[in-house]
Amino acid sequence: PMHEIHYNLRLCASLRVHDHAETPSTIRLKQASTIAEIRNYWIYTFRNTRIELPMIRLIVCDDHDMVRTALMRVLELHSSNQVIAEAASGEQLLQWLKVSPAIEFDVLLLDLNLGSATLTSGLDLIKQLIVIKPTAHIVVVSMHDEPDIVSKAIQNGAMGYVSKASSIDTLQEAICHAHQGHHFLDPILVESIVAKRPLACPWDAELTKREREVMVMLCGGQRVSDIASSLCLSIKTVSTHKIRLMEKLGIKNNADLIRLGLQNRLI
Repeated sequence: PMHEIHYNLRLCASLRVHDHAETPSTIRLKQASTIAEIRNYWIYTFRNTRIELPMIRLIVCDDHDMVRTALMRVLELHSSNQVIAEAASGEQLLQWLKVSPAIEFDVLLLDLNLGSATLTSGLDLIKQLIVIKPTAHIVVVSMHDEPDIVSKAIQNGAMGYVSKASSIDTLQEAICHAHQGHHFLDPILVESIVAKRPLACPWDAELTKREREVMVMLCGGQRVSDIASSLCLSIKTVSTHKIRLMEKLGIKNNADLIRLGLQNRLI
């Protein structure tokens, strides 16, 4: 009945202001005689009450300066985020944690491909970080969305995994989940994980970023000298990259290299 609803609202209102000092607004609430007046009081109160959320202290680790800087700026637009440190490599991150063991952080955003390190090295880095900082909440932010890579990252200790193709809202959701000690998997990756597609190590998992870059250019028909000029490297350095990537991929000649490039849509 309406009179019971009215009574309950008045009761809640009196409980809400019972332990607070009398103010013009609380006096108006106690004097409110209709449901509409009580409702309007609460609408005004909630709209003018600032809710303080706990700060989430973040570390961002990505080898691309532009990506890292942009990510930090976007994250700090959220009132609950505070970026306390950044790193451009796994070595720099590990060194920072060893030198500053007393500094606490809540969530670490980690790219798997860091500089000249391989994808496998990035996965191993997660294990090292957990050893140094057992309470670390790590969220991987990577362009690699292969099911086995995602699964391996989680197995190694990551709390979350977000694709770089996803929105900042998805990343913020992952940060909040990790901060609360919960795992989070990017929705666009869930389908492939749940489907349990055959797990196979990515064909280029052992290649460094530079080796992968050289391979793409070789598959595109560029000569070693052309690649050296484009990348501002010596011919000898490019030749060394070519030899190493062919050894890692088990390739013996240029024909096999191009064939592999075609299979993996590098051309």
